[in-house]
Amino acid sequence: MLLILYLQVVFKESVILTMEKLQLLERIHKLASIVHSEDLKDFNLTEESIQEIRKALDALTEKYITCYC
Repeated sequence: MLLILYLQVVFKESVILTMEKLQLLERIHKLASIVHSEDLKDFNLTEESIQEIRKALDALTEKYITCYC
């Protein structure tokens, strides 16, 4: 019985980590799509805004590398 409870906890944590990993990858993908878009100038963003997006992308990428690599 104890083994079953342990496996349930481990499985639940594994599912949560997988969900967090997928959500992080999705956020990275969305920001990368914006930053590397040929139409970036058409978004009428200031250079400061573009730099903020790049910083956020770098931070998320670093988090992914630290957590999952």
